[in-house]
Amino acid sequence: MGRKEKIYKKADILKAIKGSGGTVLTVAQALKCDWHTAKKNIEKYEETREALDGEQETGLDKVEGKAYELAENGDGAMIRFILATKG
Repeated sequence: MGRKEKIYKKADILKAIKGSGGTVLTVAQALKCDWHTAKKNIEKYEETREALDGEQETGLDKVEGKAYELAENGDGAMIRFILATKG
């Protein structure tokens, strides 16, 4: 018989998602549970799923901004990478 997983309140899940970069592991660490428990709790509510998606998009936007900054400063490898993936 399997162990019963902890159920978290939506507000607690949303708090853990904020600033997580959209990674389930970071959410799990904030909730002090394992990855699978965090994932199941996130999937339970539409609002928490959307919050995680939003955090992922924000994180990607930040990284993309840094990549463009490097390219603008003449980083040849980054220029080639952006052209290969976006161009």
